[in-house]
Amino acid sequence: VLTTVLIVLFRKCKPLTLRIITGIALLIMIGFEIGKQINWGYPSLTTRNFKELTLVVFPFAICSLPYYIWPLFIFLPESKFRTVISILIGVYIFYPALGFQFYPGTLCSRVFINHQTMIHHGLQLSISLLIFVHEFEKFTFKKFLLSSLIMVFLGLVAVLINVILTNKGVDINLWELNPVPGHETTSPVYKDVYNVVPFPIYFVIYMILFCGIGTFSYFLIGFITKFIKKSAKKNTLKGA
Repeated sequence: VLTTVLIVLFRKCKPLTLRIITGIALLIMIGFEIGKQINWGYPSLTTRNFKELTLVVFPFAICSLPYYIWPLFIFLPESKFRTVISILIGVYIFYPALGFQFYPGTLCSRVFINHQTMIHHGLQLSISLLIFVHEFEKFTFKKFLLSSLIMVFLGLVAVLINVILTNKGVDINLWELNPVPGHETTSPVYKDVYNVVPFPIYFVIYMILFCGIGTFSYFLIGFITKFIKKSAKKNTLKGA
């Protein structure tokens, strides 16, 4: 419902308005993230119970990317790079949030985390799709490929964080990309691959599949966006 309302009301809004809307959503998400850390992460640090710092707590899961990527969209001036960031948001930040809507069970546990998770992913879904629709006319496939390269880089960052935190005693597997033995992925999509190939090959296969879904999403959402805009234009002409 929120997604539909935002797109109907703001798909043609001024660029500054979209920046403000994205900023407000980001502040709400950060506020709840701080609450989550106080509720769960901070006690784990003070007691040095690092095993409590799981995927849910450490803020670099795939669905935590708005904290790092949305500020670029909000504050960067208009440029080709900002358009690349817009595509990254509209595709790679959007479709994991969409997947969560269909399969939220594994991410929900404590009461506050339930509320934080639902609000976070709801805003992530709505704002990302709004950015895609609003900025769509600027998109090219070349810029999409550049956004995919950024995701590969972020995947490597996740690997590095996994290695560092695992060596600190944290039981963590961000992005299902932990190369340390004993931290195999539980994902039904990647589990069989992880267990039969060296990690570098697993990483390549992982990113090919991940970006493959992104490519499908890019063309699908783009097709739907074109269709909606053409239909709206026809209705406007008929009304005139």
